[in-house]
Amino acid sequence: NKPNDALTAATRAFNVDPYNDETRLVLASSLAASGEMVKGLELVESIIKTNSDYAEAYATRGLLRLQKQHLKKALIDFEKALSIKPHLVQLWALSAKLYYQEKNLSKAITALEQALVIEPDNIGYMIDIGEFYRQAEKTEQSLSILSKAVELAPERENAWINYGTVLQQLERLAEAKTAYHHALKINPGKPELLNNLGAMAKSAGELQESVEYF
Repeated sequence: NKPNDALTAATRAFNVDPYNDETRLVLASSLAASGEMVKGLELVESIIKTNSDYAEAYATRGLLRLQKQHLKKALIDFEKALSIKPHLVQLWALSAKLYYQEKNLSKAITALEQALVIEPDNIGYMIDIGEFYRQAEKTEQSLSILSKAVELAPERENAWINYGTVLQQLERLAEAKTAYHHALKINPGKPELLNNLGAMAKSAGELQESVEYF
């Protein structure tokens, strides 16, 4: 049982050095993973009380709160952690997803922009923020970041699909069609792509071509 093994190891480390905040934090996470969420949270709270600038403690409490579906409280903890240590890139990315779930597109974009400052060539971040920009009607920014994504990672199907969607939205239909065909080479027969290409062909009066897609 991996959670219990981790708890046993964390307890031993804690017994050796019970005043070490890092050791206590590991124990808190292990307690929560073993089903003792309340004890885990209580231990994290005690760490924060004695060390209010410990970014990892706020991040850990946020993750535990997230497990309890306390999304807003988790985001407050993540914001605090990032104010202390703004280089925690995965926390920016997670925060962006949570803000998006909360339908706060502006904060989701800001969080992913911060993540991209730290990892400017992270394709996943590019694809996600490109979609966020599109939904926020920042189509030129969306187009710019997604064109970079397909250039750096032409094997990423979702990069081509998102790129094609923005091009289609801008009525650059020939380019959108090319982007969708790139995605289709990666994932032949994908219904979403075939439907898009068929609809585009039909609206352009290319009925014979549209039949091939539907």
